[in-house]
Amino acid sequence: MVLTFERSRGTEIYERQQEEASVQQLLDWHKELTDALQYAVANNWLKFSPIKEVDPCLDNSPVLFTDFITDWLKMMKSRVEITTYTSYERAIIHKIVPYFEPLHYTLQDMEQHPKYIQDFYQHELDRGLTANTVIHYHANIRKCLQYAFQIGMIRSNPADRVERPRKEKFKSEIYSGEELEQLFKVIQGDPSEFGVIMAAFYGLRRSEIVGLKWDAIDFENKKISIQHTVVTAKVNGTVTEIARDKTKTKSSCRTLPLIPACDQMLNNWVTVTSAQQATFIHIWISPVRYLLPMPSSESSRRRQKCENEPDAGDKKEKQPKILRF
Repeated sequence: MVLTFERSRGTEIYERQQEEASVQQLLDWHKELTDALQYAVANNWLKFSPIKEVDPCLDNSPVLFTDFITDWLKMMKSRVEITTYTSYERAIIHKIVPYFEPLHYTLQDMEQHPKYIQDFYQHELDRGLTANTVIHYHANIRKCLQYAFQIGMIRSNPADRVERPRKEKFKSEIYSGEELEQLFKVIQGDPSEFGVIMAAFYGLRRSEIVGLKWDAIDFENKKISIQHTVVTAKVNGTVTEIARDKTKTKSSCRTLPLIPACDQMLNNWVTVTSAQQATFIHIWISPVRYLLPMPSSESSRRRQKCENEPDAGDKKEKQPKILRF
């Protein structure tokens, strides 16, 4: 009987909210009214602004958690890097909302019952996701609910009262000298040869290798500068390459010695014949003069297909020994 009542109550709230303004609309209207009334006070048309006593979010109609987190996501789009936003979007739209939407929990429900959040974490872990992936979901939920707390929609953040999954320590496995030699022989002549060598000798990130330009190579002083990156992000449903004059962290922006193996390979590319230049067309005619060609449309389609696969990369599986590249 209790379950039937809770379900019908949640459905009633859900249906009622379809006819009402979203949280973001309320906040936008509240700001416009605040500015207008403050202008009236400044011009002595009013003695004080009555809107100061109004909380736009205190309403007899509870706000669904899924509506609020979706509005919060839209707000974050202009406040974080596009790559950060896409990771938020992937977690919220494809994981968090689909789980909570059928349950019709309100913000107040979440505040009163932190176990609802804990149940979600356990559900994802039971599906085989790693603790580190669930920790990312926790970060999004906590930030969203912290914002709800800051604007007075809830009195406390329920995400602070749950057990966050314990982060799994990364255990690295490195190639031996013999394994690297074998890898270099196998990869010789392959289009990814340069990337593999740079990853093996320098430990560069994929974004740093793809973002290398000719002007980053100082043949005279035997130095290579890491200061530009190229990353991929799903923007409006399309996988897009994003070039930036910055690295993942400030300390990642660095100058390294140009080792003989890389020096020789790059010099070979510079002296390649005209017929061979067609293989590396972007190296020679691209306005930004990247060392490596940008991903082809076919590889972009493959990557987009992989990203559309459910739970791609999330499941706990034994990972093979790989280079950072």
